[in-house]
Amino acid sequence: MSEVRRSVLEELVNEQDPKGCMHDLSISAATLLSSNQWCAGADKYITCSGDGAMHIWSAAQGLAQKQHVPLLLKGPATMVLAACSMTMHSVAILSSNDQVIRAYAFEPRPKLLLEYHTQGRRAVALTSFAARLGPDHSWLSWVVWGDDSGCLHFMPEKMLLSYTSRSVGAVVAQLKAQVLAATHRDTVFTVTLFTGWVTCIRFIADLGLHGAVIAAANDGNVVMYDVVLRSVMRRFEKHRLAVKSLVWMPPYRSVASSGLDREILIWDPATGVKTASLRAHKAPVIDLCFQDTADYLFSVTCVCCQHAPLNCVCCQHAPLCQHAPLNAPLLSTLSIPAIVMCHELVMPCAMSL
Repeated sequence: MSEVRRSVLEELVNEQDPKGCMHDLSISAATLLSSNQWCAGADKYITCSGDGAMHIWSAAQGLAQKQHVPLLLKGPATMVLAACSMTMHSVAILSSNDQVIRAYAFEPRPKLLLEYHTQGRRAVALTSFAARLGPDHSWLSWVVWGDDSGCLHFMPEKMLLSYTSRSVGAVVAQLKAQVLAATHRDTVFTVTLFTGWVTCIRFIADLGLHGAVIAAANDGNVVMYDVVLRSVMRRFEKHRLAVKSLVWMPPYRSVASSGLDREILIWDPATGVKTASLRAHKAPVIDLCFQDTADYLFSVTCVCCQHAPLNCVCCQHAPLCQHAPLNAPLLSTLSIPAIVMCHELVMPCAMSL
């Protein structure tokens, strides 16, 4: 989650008592435990800051959840690299610089369920998904983590949580990656897809027969992967530098990707053909978000240079057929070092914020 989203999140949630949910240091990772057909009534935001503090609040009510015992990561674990929530269980997953992935449950109160030791690899990207991948088309859910050597690791959610039921009392289940892979050879597997560390992982249900995992890395490549066939479906190699973000745009059946080359590339995952290139940003584009009800593509860039222009919110028109650089007017200023742009993907080009 980008710095812009984290800042806006903390401003919107808990307006009645903002001090109750604000972190002392910048937020390094955030995830949403959302309600779905398997987890009803979850809807909790989990945020982690640089001092190891974890805050929890209701997404529906905007109220911070009181913690009898504050959740606090210590030592190397305070540097949280990535976060996601399980798809079929109300469990949040955090990976830290100490090479451990931790799973937390939050009902009836926060509890650390397990620690998964990655053994020499850092989980720098995390996601989870559910799809009809069973032999009888039943739903299966997976946790996928990308490491700092270009590999993706797949683990079934149900298998991971089965170890928590074996823990007695307050004992936290301890798992090791190599032991788990050797014990569950049929369901736990690793694939090497990149030469640089993984930066972003998404699951797109609309691609292929069963859906596809799409991942990006610091080597500038994007890969579509079939979990059932365990094979690469397609590679997209049009970026000149590291790719930092991916987003699926269902109305156009297209993927938008962005990164350090300051470009947003829109391309067809079925053919790998680039259909548009947006070059409005003057700095690396670190995050993308597609708002499908209005056909808006939001992009975020970090401004870390001392001589960078004023921080601003920008709005621009970006038809999919347009390849020329776009000019974005300054609308307002922000108190955070980032620029947000809104690209309108349909005609007519008139829009408002």
